[in-house]
Amino acid sequence: MCATSDDFFKEPTWTLREGERLTKCQRLPIRREGFDALLPSETLEPVKRTCINLALERCLVKTNEWRQTHMLEIDLFCKDIPGEASKAVKDPLNKQSLPVAPLIVALDRVQHTVVYEQLQTMIHIASSYPEELTPEDLTRFLTLVMTYLDEQDTTQSMNRTLAYMLLQLALLIVINRCDLIVPEIVQMLLSVWQHRKLSEFCVVPESFNHANEDDEISKLVLGNSTATEDAERSIVDEEDIMRIRQRKQQEDTNYIFSTLVSNRCIRMMAARGVDDVFACFANFINSLVDCNLISIRLLNEQFIKIFNESWQQHTLERVSRLMEAVLRGGHQSAAQGHLPGRKADDSHSQLFLEMLSDLARDIEDF
Repeated sequence: MCATSDDFFKEPTWTLREGERLTKCQRLPIRREGFDALLPSETLEPVKRTCINLALERCLVKTNEWRQTHMLEIDLFCKDIPGEASKAVKDPLNKQSLPVAPLIVALDRVQHTVVYEQLQTMIHIASSYPEELTPEDLTRFLTLVMTYLDEQDTTQSMNRTLAYMLLQLALLIVINRCDLIVPEIVQMLLSVWQHRKLSEFCVVPESFNHANEDDEISKLVLGNSTATEDAERSIVDEEDIMRIRQRKQQEDTNYIFSTLVSNRCIRMMAARGVDDVFACFANFINSLVDCNLISIRLLNEQFIKIFNESWQQHTLERVSRLMEAVLRGGHQSAAQGHLPGRKADDSHSQLFLEMLSDLARDIEDF
């Protein structure tokens, strides 16, 4: 630790003589009153100092963890700036190193600002005043988006932002105005996401249809089984595993449906207290699966993550019915001619989803 609790109780001094530098504690002044408000009034002085020291230590640990995770091993105050910059340029996952084509804006066509301003307004209304939304508003806006994508020049960043924010709008409508999720509007949304400019962020990546991260790591371990244990750990753990995880993280970042089923979404639907919301969400998911915008295997990964949180039993029962509705949608699609989005190798994934449904319904018995 850089200082004791006594240093933090002192008033920081900002007047410096030439050549002096601010200490870490002066850059992060902490008032005694702030800690007193968090502790009972009868807390002893030594206990207060101990709490402050522990809080400071944990803050420093968390800061270092974040820095190591997000800074890509580039020191914030590095001495060799050209050397560190070359690392970033050589990083294959660093998209900023790729040349960027100039953006040509046609003034006689639908403008970027018009589309994004209307999108922001629609999201605000769907979140705060959902009763004001009408089918005509949604149809008119989605038609405008399609015209915009056909006519205007855009960048990858703009395309991904548009696709992702449209997903947020759709989820808000599912939660707050499920009566607006009708086949015509759903089909317009699907057409936008399948547009040639947005499809790279919406269609299931090819790598997701094959081995997942754990499978790839297992293959690496088995492939290096002839090497010594130390060599295997060095080659696989430090290089290949990091490469696989970085690629998976990049794919998750680009793929907008990687968080379609989330704790936040389940929490918001449960707060409505209406079973129709979960049924509407299931129909929406089935539409995405049928168009190959998401797979049952990816849904399983997302459904598993929601069990990290403690839920009330009636919420888990609704989640179980949601999974069952997705499974029924798969069976209906198979009966209607095996739609392209329903992969043949999804049979094992469907069995796993059925098991998750049973687990959610009877989790108290486990």
